[in-house]
Amino acid sequence: VPGVNSTYMHAGNRNSGTAFHCEDGVMRSVNLTLFGWNIWILVAIHHTDKLESFLLGKARPGTRCDQSVRHENIILSPNVLQAAEIDFIVLLAGPGDLVETQPRQYHWVINYSTVVKMAINF
Repeated sequence: VPGVNSTYMHAGNRNSGTAFHCEDGVMRSVNLTLFGWNIWILVAIHHTDKLESFLLGKARPGTRCDQSVRHENIILSPNVLQAAEIDFIVLLAGPGDLVETQPRQYHWVINYSTVVKMAINF
């Protein structure tokens, strides 16, 4: 599907990144780091609904969509996730490392250095 599962290049400076999101269309993704280092926080699939409730619990009824968390541009400390009892893992990805996300798996990425990555959804 053009624009959805086409190869996508990411380039970013140190401390740039992406806020909490999951892939469009309930797809999974693979992300290959070509240059640099990035830190990934991946929320456990079994806590997807719990994370959404935690982050959007005060949202007005009828204002949520399947990408509401992405629209909020939220980045949280792992300490906040631990306090909310939301399971997650932390990965450090460098050159040649491949990170896979599952359908509806929330994640965020912070670039620890200047980074170039390639990704595709499927």
